[in-house]
Amino acid sequence: ASLVGALSIGAPAVAFATDTNSGIELLTADANKDFSNGKATLATGGTLSEGKITAVANGNVIDIKVSKVTTATGNAETIDTKYSQSIVKADSEGKPTGEYVSKIVDPGKYCIEIKALAGDYKGAVIYVPVSVTAKEFGTIGVYEVNPSNNADLNDTTFYFTGSSLKLGITNDDVEMTEGVDYKVKFLKSGSSIDAAGVEVKDADTYYAVVTGLGKYAGQEAKLKDFVVNRFDLETSEVEVDPVIASNALPSASRVYRTDDKYVTELDPSLVKLTLASGIFSEAKEYNFIASPKTDKDPNFAVDDKGDSKTKKVSVHKYKEEGSVLYGDEALPSTFSTNLADKNPVKFDRSKVSAVYGKDKDKTFIDNIKITVTDSEGTVVSADGNGTWNETPGVYTVKVVATASDHSAAAVDTCTVTVKAKSVDADANVYVKYGDKVVTDVTVDFGTAVSPSNFTVHGVDGEDYEGLTDSLTMKLYNAKGEEVTSATDAGVYTLKVTSSKYELTGTTEVKVTVNKLDLSNVKIDGDAVDTKFGFTYVKVGNVALKGLNLKYLQGVDANSNGKLDDWKQFNQIDKTFEEIDGVKSVWQKLDEKTGQWADVNQVSANETGKFRCVVSPMNDSVTKNVSFATAEGTVFEFYVLDEDLKYADVLPTDWWFNSVNDADGLMNGYEGTSIFGAQDKLTRGQVAVILYNMAGGKNSELLPEGSYNEIFGWTSFDDVNGKEYYGKAIAWAKKAGVVNGYADGTFRPDNDISREEFACMLANFAKKFNAFQGVDVDEVLDDYTDGASVSDWAKESVAWAAKNKIMGKTGSITPASMITRAEAAAMAVDSNLRLDK
Repeated sequence: ASLVGALSIGAPAVAFATDTNSGIELLTADANKDFSNGKATLATGGTLSEGKITAVANGNVIDIKVSKVTTATGNAETIDTKYSQSIVKADSEGKPTGEYVSKIVDPGKYCIEIKALAGDYKGAVIYVPVSVTAKEFGTIGVYEVNPSNNADLNDTTFYFTGSSLKLGITNDDVEMTEGVDYKVKFLKSGSSIDAAGVEVKDADTYYAVVTGLGKYAGQEAKLKDFVVNRFDLETSEVEVDPVIASNALPSASRVYRTDDKYVTELDPSLVKLTLASGIFSEAKEYNFIASPKTDKDPNFAVDDKGDSKTKKVSVHKYKEEGSVLYGDEALPSTFSTNLADKNPVKFDRSKVSAVYGKDKDKTFIDNIKITVTDSEGTVVSADGNGTWNETPGVYTVKVVATASDHSAAAVDTCTVTVKAKSVDADANVYVKYGDKVVTDVTVDFGTAVSPSNFTVHGVDGEDYEGLTDSLTMKLYNAKGEEVTSATDAGVYTLKVTSSKYELTGTTEVKVTVNKLDLSNVKIDGDAVDTKFGFTYVKVGNVALKGLNLKYLQGVDANSNGKLDDWKQFNQIDKTFEEIDGVKSVWQKLDEKTGQWADVNQVSANETGKFRCVVSPMNDSVTKNVSFATAEGTVFEFYVLDEDLKYADVLPTDWWFNSVNDADGLMNGYEGTSIFGAQDKLTRGQVAVILYNMAGGKNSELLPEGSYNEIFGWTSFDDVNGKEYYGKAIAWAKKAGVVNGYADGTFRPDNDISREEFACMLANFAKKFNAFQGVDVDEVLDDYTDGASVSDWAKESVAWAAKNKIMGKTGSITPASMITRAEAAAMAVDSNLRLDK
């Protein structure tokens, strides 16, 4: 490839394009503009007004379709199969961000992108604004979760139990799901709304701050005060197991109170029993007083004098320990019922009895009490009767047998497992996440997953009647603890169970919450361009808008089988909802001080080096978000006022500004995008540079006859006057800014040294009266290699060094062959250009 100088010799470096489209392309452009500037006039899935669509989030997919568009000139166009419709997120002004999504569920701003694939408007695109507002909070309520019936939202009277209360939130008496519909912070009444949340445990007055998520995003409500009442021992029931053949003082086995249909269980370890009178020795009935274990415990009810209320409790002591029987055998520790059997064997409370004494003298114990509790500890039968033994589950049957004369007693338990008819879950049960059947789900941190995000279906039929209605789902973390939602990064398990059938096969869905990977971020926007593999931002004569910061998602959001979907999480010029606990700061480098300064915009015509620093605000953030280093992730970029020209002249190169400033003096290689920055400079190329520097004065010294059709421009014996450098060398020779060799040659294709180029620049300065002499020895003595400058070049090199044209790094390297990048820098720094 040959060098093309700005000197116009042969074919011009820039040719004017001829208009051959006969107006066809212009007509197409006008039609496309007409379509793109139109507006939607018919759509489904939302409310359409003045070309804009609004909808209210409801937790389900909002299916918006545009069926008609009216162009700017009034043409009605039906949106049929000639068009594609996609959903793209929009910024706060309603403009598309370029981030595509597969569906609309959450509140926010979107656009329906309609592309013409065929027809009169082929290639045209219109964006229809869509605004989805959050579903509003109505009346917010609080209730205590009923472990036996999750649908029961009516337990709104709360008592101290010794444990944190599990509370749920309702909106207009409808259950909401924590982590999906809302997050809540409970506070003591009178405390600041900004204080840290507390657990609802002690008897006190509380309030709650409820923040909407998902379809309620942006909503916030303060729940009015509610009270956790003190536990009243006086009105409660205190149960004590019989004391058998022992003088050890008893303790409470169960403490509870009943209000309507709700039972409040108190941790029995918080209650102490005190013998009312006498000595606890004989087998008989005794009176004990149940009171709080800690005197004046504020969580227990008090009387008018301020003393803790107590409860009189009867405790029975028995002489001999008996045995509990099931039929003729000892009560088994476990019992199993399989309802799938033709004649299932069920636990039969009528077979329970108790005896004491030796084999021949065994005596039956007359009083037997049977209590059945489920796996949650809730009493499902107070006498052992009922249908619990026909309902799949795991139960604890407790038998307490006592003799009326206190001669003997027996206490024993049996774990009863009721198994349902077996159902192959792989063939008859399936779980859907959204609208897809899944066996595993993966999301990035920031997307909470709860059982309410799934639906479970059974193949109901004659063999499995009521299968779907019997199915429930619960979510567990890696420790096996039940959770309401998967929010933190980690692996969770959604387990499907049936209240009626025993499920076999696959009954679990793996839920993975990825750490958010912010180690790899990028910018994009209308002003962002990539050329020669280098991404940069181009600024014009107005302030830059819509410069977005994105991260690579760990999920296939666009369902194309690839992890190539980028999601926006920050924007330079406006407030944007950032990731909790993650700070993003935009900065610009001050090239004079080397310091970074915070910015919130790129002003008109502002160029330079910028960066965005993304960092964790506290140590806990890193459990859910990863960064390039422990300090965070730094993304650097350049803002330019013109496009990149050369693949080897990039903003990261030291010669970037010099080469761009040398425009008009030096060009790249013809037919390429290469400048040749590291290539050696030839003597012929130098002549072209000097000729171009002279600008309008470059032809004054070339009289008539300097050019002929046979040899071109006349100069040196070895110079082809018709080459690109012919005229420039002829001019330079006449001007006295270049010299040949003693043999009469110029050697135009030879490389040139740095000191030779300095001499040529000095000659140019002398020619145009811009040269001022310097103290040669004084200047060169300041450089470590100053003594290596050739005697014939010392004056010129000293002049160049004094004027900061060379030697800026502390050395001159005079004999080194100069590169094209170095020559551009020296030419620009000389300030000798006459062409501007």
